[in-house]
Amino acid sequence: AGIVRLNSPDLWALLHRNNQSVGLDLREDKDDRTQRSDTRNFVPHSIPTLKAWTGEHEDYHRVTDTPDKLNYPKLLKVAEWLYLSANELAK
Repeated sequence: AGIVRLNSPDLWALLHRNNQSVGLDLREDKDDRTQRSDTRNFVPHSIPTLKAWTGEHEDYHRVTDTPDKLNYPKLLKVAEWLYLSANELAK
């Protein structure tokens, strides 16, 4: 999962800590994709944001982007990672 760290080193650290038991290959996404995300309105106000993203492929956002192209085991890991992170943030 690629992630963008634009405004919160604390969130970045929390995400890495919660990934220790999940084992995703987290990488900081060097491209600023905020304009392609629902989070774009939060960034100018210094509200920490996260976009979990696993990359593009030639069928990305096309009619040919069908469920058989999903990596379900990885999807489960991403869901677990986000659950652990959201749970910690909610405490």
